[in-house]
Amino acid sequence: MAPHNQVRTMRTSAMESIFELVLQNFLKISVENSVKFGKSLYELIVLNPPGYEEFLLIIFEKLEQIFSKTPAQPVLRSKVRNILPCLLGPNLKTLNLSTISAAFDKKVTSEVYNIMDSVCNNLESLTLGQSFIFTPEIISNMNTKLEKFNKLVNLNLLYIASSDMLVNLGTSCPHLKQLNVKGSSKVCDLAVPHIIGCKNLMVLDIQGTQLTGEGRLELAEKCENIQTIDHCPYNCDTDFRIFKSRGEMFDLIKRAYNGEEPDIAVLQREARKGYRLKNFWLSNPKSDELGCSAMFPYLKILRLDFVFQDLGFTPDPSSLSQIKTLRTLDLNFYDNARNDLFRKIMESCGGRLTKLMYNVFAEYSSIVECHNIIATMCPNLEYLRFEGDYSTSTDEDLEPQYLDIPPESLGFLTQLKELSLGGHCTNKRLSWLLTSALKIEKINLDGNLEQLGNTAWSNLLADNPLKELESVWINTSSGMGLDSINLLIDNCPKLMMLGRLVNLTDVLAVETRNMFYRELVERVRNENLNLELVWVSPRRGFAACRLQQYPSS
Repeated sequence: MAPHNQVRTMRTSAMESIFELVLQNFLKISVENSVKFGKSLYELIVLNPPGYEEFLLIIFEKLEQIFSKTPAQPVLRSKVRNILPCLLGPNLKTLNLSTISAAFDKKVTSEVYNIMDSVCNNLESLTLGQSFIFTPEIISNMNTKLEKFNKLVNLNLLYIASSDMLVNLGTSCPHLKQLNVKGSSKVCDLAVPHIIGCKNLMVLDIQGTQLTGEGRLELAEKCENIQTIDHCPYNCDTDFRIFKSRGEMFDLIKRAYNGEEPDIAVLQREARKGYRLKNFWLSNPKSDELGCSAMFPYLKILRLDFVFQDLGFTPDPSSLSQIKTLRTLDLNFYDNARNDLFRKIMESCGGRLTKLMYNVFAEYSSIVECHNIIATMCPNLEYLRFEGDYSTSTDEDLEPQYLDIPPESLGFLTQLKELSLGGHCTNKRLSWLLTSALKIEKINLDGNLEQLGNTAWSNLLADNPLKELESVWINTSSGMGLDSINLLIDNCPKLMMLGRLVNLTDVLAVETRNMFYRELVERVRNENLNLELVWVSPRRGFAACRLQQYPSS
């Protein structure tokens, strides 16, 4: 049985009660009194510092829902515009405007942006996102704004940053540890000295920027505390990442080779001061190129991309066995399955991995062997994401053979906690993968699920009681129905989330959908289950939304 709701804390109960009262009064007040109402509300919620930010998040979300669902109600929209800026204040530590959609009202986002440096100057985390993409003029003075946020530890300017915004960033935000300018095509090498000026910077995301290989090399060398640089070679100004060129990087390595097998200890001594990176990315690496990862003695995350149509050689991945700290491998075979190479990679480092992401464009019949390799060579996996495969056959009888789980042992994937499948999923595939995964907590299913039905779960529960399972996500239409959902609710004592229910097979007609969802909601309510039912997304439920009941003023 899914877990029952615990008795709520006094704070949670108080916050929900306050919110209901606030909402009722908000709907009744006039536009003229909305500013006064907002200021009074701020004075009330700020009296409880631990609950202030949590309550503010609720207010932001609900006001945006009201705004987006009432386009024909100008009075209500005007009240939202007035009240939102009033809720910001110096007690706020975290401000995240990335959750506001790009279609949200320009007047609201502009007002919040204009006043945030004067009323929220104690922020430790600031996030601005795509809601500003179509209004770049609003954030043109971002650099000046940042001068007021000298307590910032985390800054995210997603898709909207420019090099000018980052001028003197280290001086303006001396405590900054994390900087994310992902997707910001106006960030180039001019920003490099200002990023280096952030002496405490540990995490940097520059994916989708115009930083060149030379700029990224300088960042890796001179940011003394940098540990993680997320970057992308495909939409940047160079075909390689941290170094100016492949030649430069491999010259460093070959100096340690001396024509013989590489001495890892010597190789690491050759690494330049400041290479404390924990992540690295290689595209179509040759055998000796794979050895470059040893230049980063703290490496935990490695990404390898293979485009086999461009690969005129077969790399030897045995050098990966020397990376003692490696725990996460992101492996992408973009053209086809190369099971021989995959096996060699797993032989070299699979035993150390706790997290594996494998993307392969190949028929389902050819990737079953990959599952067998993972099962036998990666005994410590806690997270597995396997995606990209497809099927050209609909006959399950022709399904290739998985390895038999040895009865004398605990079986395969016994440490697995999270599974994500993004390809062709059958009853046999799912039940085989999870039969011995007694610790599984999250199951995320995507891709072709038409052959995944109720049988998968009944077979699986016969071998694995799923006592630790917390969430199941079904992202495309499947053969599963209401029987599967009830089976999981009845048997999984920790289950707290089920979605997307819109994709189940027996919810085709509108009336059937209504009845189906009402039955589930009623059961959860009657049995007091601590279970979230997601119809389409966490913000788009199927049940009649409260917003539809709002009056026009």
